[in-house]
This record gives sequence, C-alpha cells and structure tokens, in this order.
Amino acid sequence: MLSAAAIKSANQAASYFAKDNYYTAEAEGPSAWWGAGATAAGFSGGVDAARFEAALRGELPDSTRLGTERNGEWQHKPGWDLTWSAPKSVSLLALVGGDTRLITAHDNAVRAAMAHIEATQVHTRIRQGGDVALTQTNNLTAALFRHDVNRNQEPQLHTHAVVLNATRTEDGQWRSIESKPMLKAIKASGEFYRVHLAAEIRRLGYDIVPGKDGTFEIAGIGQETLDRFSSRSAQVEARLEDKGLTRATASTGQKMDAALRSRRAKEPVDRAVLTAAWQARLGEDLRALASLVRTATRHEQSYTRFAWSQQRAAREAVETATSALSEREQAFSHDRLMQAASRFALGRATPDAVERAVAHLVTAGALVPRDVTEPSPQIRADTVRPGYTTPAAIRTELKLFDLLDHAKGAARPFLSANAAQAAVRAAEERSAAMGHSWNEAQRAAATGILRSRDRVVVLQGAAGTAKTSTVLATVAAAASAAGHTVRALAPSASAAQTLGKALHLEGQTVHRFLSDLARDGSSPGLLDRLAGGHEVWIVDEMSLLGTGKTVELLQAAKEQRARVILTGDRLQLGSVEAGQAFTQAQERGLETFRLDEIVRQQTADGRAAVKAIIARDAATAFQALERDGGRIVEEATANDRIMMMARHYAGLSPAERANTLLIDPSREGSEAIKGTVRTLLRMQGELAGPAAQGTRLLDAGLANAEKRSAVSYTVGQVIRTAKGLDTEDGRLDPGEYAVISAIDTRQDRLALRTGDGRALTLATRGIGPRHLDVFQPAQGDLQVGDRIRWNRNDTRLGLARGDFGTITAIDGNQATIGFEKGHELRLDVTEPRHQHYDYAYAVTAYSAQGMTKDWVLHAESWRVNLINWRSMYVGISRGTTSGTIITDDRALLEEAIGVRAGEKSLAIDPDLITRVRDATQEAVSNATRSQIVVEVERPHADEALHQRAARALMARIKGHQSTASPETSKSNGHELNINSE
Repeated sequence: MLSAAAIKSANQAASYFAKDNYYTAEAEGPSAWWGAGATAAGFSGGVDAARFEAALRGELPDSTRLGTERNGEWQHKPGWDLTWSAPKSVSLLALVGGDTRLITAHDNAVRAAMAHIEATQVHTRIRQGGDVALTQTNNLTAALFRHDVNRNQEPQLHTHAVVLNATRTEDGQWRSIESKPMLKAIKASGEFYRVHLAAEIRRLGYDIVPGKDGTFEIAGIGQETLDRFSSRSAQVEARLEDKGLTRATASTGQKMDAALRSRRAKEPVDRAVLTAAWQARLGEDLRALASLVRTATRHEQSYTRFAWSQQRAAREAVETATSALSEREQAFSHDRLMQAASRFALGRATPDAVERAVAHLVTAGALVPRDVTEPSPQIRADTVRPGYTTPAAIRTELKLFDLLDHAKGAARPFLSANAAQAAVRAAEERSAAMGHSWNEAQRAAATGILRSRDRVVVLQGAAGTAKTSTVLATVAAAASAAGHTVRALAPSASAAQTLGKALHLEGQTVHRFLSDLARDGSSPGLLDRLAGGHEVWIVDEMSLLGTGKTVELLQAAKEQRARVILTGDRLQLGSVEAGQAFTQAQERGLETFRLDEIVRQQTADGRAAVKAIIARDAATAFQALERDGGRIVEEATANDRIMMMARHYAGLSPAERANTLLIDPSREGSEAIKGTVRTLLRMQGELAGPAAQGTRLLDAGLANAEKRSAVSYTVGQVIRTAKGLDTEDGRLDPGEYAVISAIDTRQDRLALRTGDGRALTLATRGIGPRHLDVFQPAQGDLQVGDRIRWNRNDTRLGLARGDFGTITAIDGNQATIGFEKGHELRLDVTEPRHQHYDYAYAVTAYSAQGMTKDWVLHAESWRVNLINWRSMYVGISRGTTSGTIITDDRALLEEAIGVRAGEKSLAIDPDLITRVRDATQEAVSNATRSQIVVEVERPHADEALHQRAARALMARIKGHQSTASPETSKSNGHELNINSE
C-alpha cells in the first residue's frame, strides 16, 4: 500500500511534469502542500506547477539553491514519490459506490503516516570538523496529489506524496535529505497508514477482513469482484513471474521496477463516462455495493464514541502483542511492540492510540523499559534500541538463576576418580579400535562430568567436536552401569531421535517428557532411585530450548532429584521460544566443560573456515572455504541464485542428494527452490507418472497469544484441534480439522467449515495456548520419485517431525511412501491428517541445525532478520567438506556477518549482574557495621535482582545467611540497603 520511487534528475522531472502534467493537472485530483518544511518555505494551498518544478530543482523562495556544481553543471536530486494506495475494496466503495467518507479517511491516513515519517525518519548530514553526523530534522516539504484511477482506467484511490529533497535545520539552513532512513522504513510506514485507515473505516461503520502481511479489505465484497478491477496488480505479478519472482520473494526495488515497466501511458479520461463504465462492469454487484454503503452509514460512530472504544482496544492490542512477543523474546524494541500491537489493533485503534496504551502500561509497570539489541532494517546491522521486558520475563530468569544456584554442589560424583578414569580409558580404546581418536578436551569433559558434584552440569561443544559419540556416550554408559536410569532428551523429535540412537536409548522431546512426568506424578525411575540410583537426563541441542521450558525441566529435576547434563552449542541459532537459558547456565558458574577442537571437517582449511566464522571473521572464513574446494558465488537476481541451487541438486546422484542440504533462511526462498527443483526433476524424467493431488499443511507460525485474536488468521487457513473444542454451534473433536471460511474481526470470531460439511463459529478470545494448531495450506501434489520431509509428530502413524521419505507408488490420491527409518506407509493425501509433509529439497537454517551433510547456502546479504553470524555458522559447519555459498554481494555478506549476531534477548542485563556482583563484594569486604549499602546504577524495575544477588553473594562471601528480605530491604535511588547479622 506504499511504494517509493526516486525522481532521478531535475531536468527530467521538469520536462516530465510539464509534458504530461501528471501531478498538477486539475482534472487528476486535488493537490496541497504539506509538512513543516513547506510551511517554513511559505508553500501553502494548492500546488502551482511553476513553483513545484522550481522547488524540485532545489530553488526555494528565500533564494536558497540546493545542490552542487560539478563539471560546470548544477546537480541536485529532486526528491521522491511516495505513493499511498488504498485497498481495492476502499476504491470501489468510494469511487463507484459513492461513499466519499472513505476518500476523507484515506486523506486522513496519508497525512497521519506522513506526520509519522516527518517525526521519525527525516535526516540530513552535517559536517562537524572532520566528521559527518547524521542529524534528525523533523520537517518535510511535500506536495500531495490525490488521484483516483490507475493506468488501466480502473478505480484506484491513491495519493502521490512528492517529497522534495529539502529539509531545514535548527539554524534555519536548508539542506538535502539523507534518504536512507526514510526509504528503508517504507514497509513500516505503509503499516502505519494501513492501521490508521482501518480504524477510520471501522468508525465509518464497515467491517474489515485481514489479509497477508497486515493488509486488509472491507468485508462484504467478494474476491472475484476485487479481481475484476485489479488488472494492474495482475500485470505486475506477471512481470515478476517472468523474472522468477513473486510479491513475497521480490525486493521493494524489484516490485517498483515491475510496476514501472508494466504500466502503459496515461490517457485523458472523462470521469462521468468512466464511472458509468465501472458501474456497468459491476452489474448486479452494484446493488450489493450500495447496500453495503447504506448499512455502514447507519453504523457510523462519532469521534467521541470511537475514542472511548479504541482506548480499550489499543490496550488489549498492546497486551496481546506483549504476550506474543514474550513467547519468542525476553525483551523487544519499542518499534517491534508498536508494529505487533498495531496489527492486533487493525480496525480498532489508530497508531496514536496504541502509542498511548504503551505509555500507560509502562506507567503501570506491566512493561519494564530496557534497551534491546536488534537488527535495524534502516542500517542493516545490530543496534541498541529502546525497548521493554516484562515482570514475568524477569521472574523467569530469576527462577532459572535460583535453580542453577541450588544445583551447585548438590550431588555426589557418579564414579570414584579411579573408576571414572577407567571408564574413559575403556571408551577411548573402543573408539581407537574403530579408527577414531580422542583429544584431551574430550577426556577431561567425560572424566569431569563423571566426577562432578553439581546436580546440573554443562557440556559446551562447538559444531563438529564429536561431543555425543565420545563424552555423552561414555557418561551415559557409565551412569547406567552404576545403576542410574539415563534419559535422552532434546527440544525437537529429530534431535531426540538422533541423540537416542547415539546413546542406544529411546529419545524423547523435552515437551513430551515433561508432559508425561506431570501426568504420571513421578518419574518412571522412582523405584531405581529408592534402590539407590538416580535418573540422569541428558539434554542435547540446548541452544534451541527456551528459558521457560528450561525452568520447567530444572524444576522437575530438582523435585525428582535427577542429575541433568545440558549439552549443545551456545553459538548456534537460539530457540524459537524466548531466552538464552543455555548461555545463562554457563555464565552462572555451573561446572562447564568445553570442546573446541573441531573433528567433523576433514581438512585443515575446512576446520579453519569454521573457526574463522566462529570468530566472526567472514572474509577469512570464505577464503579458507575456497582453499578447501568450496565456492562463493555472486549472482545479481534471486531467480538466478535459485536456479543455480536447483541445477546443482538436480545434477547429483540419488545418493548424493540424500546427503545434500540446500539451505535458504526464508520460507519463501525455500519454497521457490523446492518448486524449481521439482520442475527440473520432471524435465529429467525423474518425477514421472500421474500425481496425487494433495495439499501440504505448513505451520502458520502463530504464537499462542496470536491465536486469541481473529486478526491473526486469514481465510483458507486450516486449524486442527489438539483437544476437544466447543464452538458456538457445535463441537470439534480432538484431532479434527476445519477450514477458515470467513473472519469477523469485530467480534473475534472465525467461521469454520469441517470435513463433513458442518458450519461452525469459533470465538477466538477463549482459545487456550494449546487448544489448536494453525496451518497454511500449500500446493502439495506428489509423484513417484518425490522426496518428502514429515513435519508433525504422529504416534499412530509412527512418524516424527523430520522423518524423510520417498514416494514409491501413486494410485489415484493414494501415495506409497518409503521412509528412511525403514517402514512404508500408504497415505491418502486428500485427508488433512496425511498432509503434514513438505518437499525435502530445501531447508531453513533452523531445520539444518543438527544435520551433518554437504551443503549449498543461499545467503542474501539484505535479509536483516535471517542472515547473521549464527545462521552462517550453522550453514558452514554442516558438512565434512566445504560447500557453496550463493549470495547477491560477497562484500555486503561479509559485512553483514560482522554487524549482525542473531542474538536472543535477555530480560535481565548481564552487565547489570556483573555490576551488582562487583559492588556487593566491595561493600561486604569493606563492611564495618551491620548495615551494608550497595550502590549500583540500575533501572528501578531490577530491584528484585539487586536484592537476590546481594543476598546470595553476602551469604557466600561471609559464610552466613542474610536476614534481608523484600520486606526488610529497601531501595532508595541508586542504593540498596540490606540489614545483615
């Protein structure tokens, strides 16, 4: 709904505007000067063509001339055209249905969004001594031109905001604009416009239907009607398709280019004739449109009434957004919160109301101010931004600290020193017999864990250090021989299976294990413990386990008196859930054993590449990778990069394909690769015969909090009930599927259609965290030869998420699948339960973590949230030999790895913990009286952390227990007063 294009030169601009009179012709629509800069320049009212063209050349009324002289020619970039386009349903109702209130709503939304840009994104560069500083000016000079038709003579309400390349600094000087912050925030600015417009539309009495990526349409107009007036959109999509792109995969620049190259010249139009043609084109739908306008007019709310309703809606939206973000991060920036909350407020509150709701929750203590490091779309690097955490997130981390602290020194060693050394020697001899040697770190880790007195110990191992086959296998065998029950756990089913197979145990997911434990009331190893043994829980891939789930696990271990070995690599990708529990466990002082010597890569250069990427030295890593036979390939277009990956895969033998990963960090990129691979395999005759016409059900990725808001869903998505679920007019049985046929965002209701034809209405606000799963359907036809990857645990089918299979036969819609684990299934792929599969030709970096295969990595430097140090580390460390990196720009990719870490956030600043520890130690060591004063600069909300950290340290340093408590301690300014005996 917002696009941006640079006006390239003043001469071209002046000629274009004079010739075509594109903006300033009165017949096209009204115009107006806008912005604080326009006011300062004396521009007001309608836009005069002559003054407009002069301003584009940089000639301002006070004789200022912007630009510079080069080679005898004056050069100045004129400005930018920001085009704000209303949804097609708004255009139809306003321009064909005659509801001019919607035109005013569009105008108001444009001005609100422009004010947001002016207040947050307008900068200039000012030289100060030898440095050039980026300075925010908070003023724009813009000319607004509202138009109502597109190039194909279809109704399209849109406004061109031509932003002049001129802004005024505090000293009154006019300067050129540094456009990068404004242009890189185009997506966010478009969302601001949409949210404001949706609220205005709801106030006018209409309902809205959410679409993809925060878009929406007015409810009551069918998609067929919208498509009838959307030929320009179809032209742009066809142009993108010619380039092997879609709207999802194309960059903003590529979409702009497609729009410009697919448009035809403007033609003069008679508005009365055009309107009549539109009405005739609608036919019988014109009556429905008129009825929709009449109904909405009757339900229009006054601004006063809507202000009251949106105050509550905005607060609910911020609370929902906070819950949703908190499921994935312990802290988040203000911008991310506003973005998420505005989406939940769609049609209910304006962005300004959402901003006020955030401020209210900060005052109430529900949001705790906290600086956050996040990748910035504007500078494409990690940056510290103002943000928030929550009291619940702080409590979770404090609980984690308590559990980790109580685990120190709380157990007896598994074996005596001699027995531990003997067990390690025996394991090493068995490895030597198979041609594998141990290194000193592996010996030290295995011996140390068997001798540790901590109930929870940590094994940190870089990718490819053989921690499972050496250390964990030895510890598991020795603990089992000593009478302990050993369990193999991991966050995912595939990782649990891999660990279990390596340790000759049955692997379980942490979630399933804790669920079984809670249901049974005690661990299956209770009798063993009564006989003198304990349970030992070995948990792999710990970087993928969130803080909340880690707390559950450690609390259960404390209650069961179980020993826990946390293992993984803190440098790899973090959990989809919130937190860095594995990192915090290592920094909390638990006994930690480290494996740094890489043995997976077979050559010195291969190991050097992995070590260099660990050190965040991308240039050295890439050079080592190339010396090892790997490649770094630059291709300008996404289509060429995807085709290169697909051709590489199609050229491999079946055995080589089974050992090859095509890695793309994005879902849309992965989908494009899979589709291209299948096309090539069909051309080669490897996918042959009739196709079973199935549908893939892909996880929609909704957080639990998002499921409670109807705005999170889109029509056509599929839900599956995890447990039985009552609707307003019937019941969904456990495991039953239904398709979303309509969405009521006003009442938070979904219209569902079940497989047996029942029509049900589900109120989303009452949905619990695990009531249902949500899936996005995708084309999923299968042919003989297709490779698939199962993506849902199904005990009845004997399948786990991550299982690979190959289609061996097709009979109608029945597909026979041979799975790598050894069994074969015949599935009807028209049944929803059998549609939890994906094509196995490409994976994301998260799916690749834990696999050891040859690899080709698609790494687009501009993907701020997906390409970073950690995702590159996962990719480069996968194979025993070096692979291929395909990128748009090698230099920009190397830079991105250096400035984007992919770090998960924390609720409690680790620097604060250090400051508290140091200040408390100093206070205690210098104490001469019973009252100790600890002085530390800190946010007010971290008072609980101060008290707990100080008490623990005082008890440890002085060897006594402090009597301090939240009731007897008090915080005053930057001091924490603690009374101790």
